[in-house]
Amino acid sequence: MPVLTVGDRYQDVWIAAALAAAMGGINSFLLAIMAGLYRGQTVLGFLEELGAGISAKVVGVVFTVFGVHVASITLRDFAELMVTYFYEETPLIVFIIVTALLAYWLAYMGIEVIVRVAQFVFPLIIGGIILINLASLNFGDPNNIFPLIEKGAAPIIRGGVTQWAFFGDVVIWFLLLPHLNSSVKKYTFLPLSVLAAGLLLVFTVFSIIWGIGNRVAVMRIYPYLSLVEEISVVEFIERVEGFFLLIWVASNFLKITLFLYAASVSTGHLFRLGDRRAVLLPLTILAVNLAVILFDNYLQLRYFLRPEVYAVYMSIIQLAIPAYIAVLWLVRKRRTPGMAE
Repeated sequence: MPVLTVGDRYQDVWIAAALAAAMGGINSFLLAIMAGLYRGQTVLGFLEELGAGISAKVVGVVFTVFGVHVASITLRDFAELMVTYFYEETPLIVFIIVTALLAYWLAYMGIEVIVRVAQFVFPLIIGGIILINLASLNFGDPNNIFPLIEKGAAPIIRGGVTQWAFFGDVVIWFLLLPHLNSSVKKYTFLPLSVLAAGLLLVFTVFSIIWGIGNRVAVMRIYPYLSLVEEISVVEFIERVEGFFLLIWVASNFLKITLFLYAASVSTGHLFRLGDRRAVLLPLTILAVNLAVILFDNYLQLRYFLRPEVYAVYMSIIQLAIPAYIAVLWLVRKRRTPGMAE
């Protein structure tokens, strides 16, 4: 739970999560409206249709780099947890390579297989998180969430911006539009999905603060795991870290797979490849190398996730690029009155 280990980390962080969810919902609604202009194309095809070939290439490069970068960060974060808490004697690189190879295989199989796997594990992930959060209410201390807004609004706003940055991942939807079922309500499913994820985030952060308190949470590398370790239901259900591990592995595996897939789609379009799978292996190898060399240790990764770094980085992806595309579309529309809506 990076939002508890970077930036402002007071007991109001769960309120910041609610702010982030609202910001993410609004932003995703605007992204959904813009994506509706693409008429089933990717953002790169849409830019080319507007006659902005150079812009399409630039945006394609950005999305490729973004996809590989996020995949590498997720690989490193996942591997750090495994060697820190579960397999201390196993080299970090082992988990990075094994996870990357599995993600490569799933991305190689295509979006249909990715979706089938997601349909199977998604209920386990969501259901598991909800059960863990509910169990934490059994032993928590209500005093942990008080006093509210003790430090004023500034920490809440900073925390909201930090957490909102993590919602920026939804921009890869721009590369998945051709696979969207025509019966889906394009303008509602993305913002509703983000709001649902935001509510789950609020519940999770609240459970951490309620269960172990913010003073303990900020000192732990993985506060959610620390919460799981405290769970004991009628002294019968204990030691559920394995359940947490299942959730962690499944969610990170799907995220890495999806971003590698999106990066291969973007790269394949850039080079006019008939099969985007031709670049998937090189992109996976690049992600593995970046996961190893970008950060010397986990503290450097945490520093990168600070609001003054990660929030700025994500703002370029989820605000600046969509805004540029919108302006470009408006300019082309004014110059071409008969252009389709």
